[in-house]
Amino acid sequence: MRKTIGVAAVVLAFGALSAVPAVAGQKNVTAGGIYKGTYVSSIGMEYKTRIKVYDSGKSGNFSLKCAGIQRAKIKIAKGKTKIEFGADEVQVKGRASWKPNDTVKGEITKIVTPGSTCSAPGDFIGILAGN
Repeated sequence: MRKTIGVAAVVLAFGALSAVPAVAGQKNVTAGGIYKGTYVSSIGMEYKTRIKVYDSGKSGNFSLKCAGIQRAKIKIAKGKTKIEFGADEVQVKGRASWKPNDTVKGEITKIVTPGSTCSAPGDFIGILAGN
């Protein structure tokens, strides 16, 4: 009986530890928040970026007008999002993650949108501007 209780305690402890990383980053996402920031391309040009998180905190929209992306839907899981847009082929690709202190940091690795005025690769950072 004693061995069974010990095994159960170990299983519970590992279960609790494995659950922490799954939601650890999500606490940094402000549901209903608007993050405004700057995208800096590899050649040093700066452009405005915007992420609006929906009230659920699990999705939102991303805007990088210089790449032709305006309010495109994104999914947020574990405090991270994958940025991937395009109809037939991926034209804009990147990723972002939410950090403490109401910031979001990310990178754009690909921009091949016809008529885009910015290029990749580059990084962006945004700060919570409002809810």
